[in-house]
Amino acid sequence: MLATPVAARNISPLIRLARYTAVISGFVYGGWRLGRLERKEAILLEREDKIREKKAIRAAELKKQADYAAMVELAVGAGVKPKDPMYKDDPVFKDMK
Repeated sequence: MLATPVAARNISPLIRLARYTAVISGFVYGGWRLGRLERKEAILLEREDKIREKKAIRAAELKKQADYAAMVELAVGAGVKPKDPMYKDDPVFKDMK
């Protein structure tokens, strides 16, 4: 069954004004809120970039240390004394040339 169309009624000008005011104020508030959220997001992205940069630097330092330790271990395995002054008093390297 189809619903019968209802005849158009006159809507009070006060109600129309209230509805359009609500719609327009919604658009204005939405634009204002979007601007605030975009600024907040930009600040958060800057902070995250700084954190990522610090993590990358730390990871590079750790990798450098791990690579150096691996090279020292390889030198010990090959019977070569590392040329690092840090190892001059190490008993492992005393009898190496």
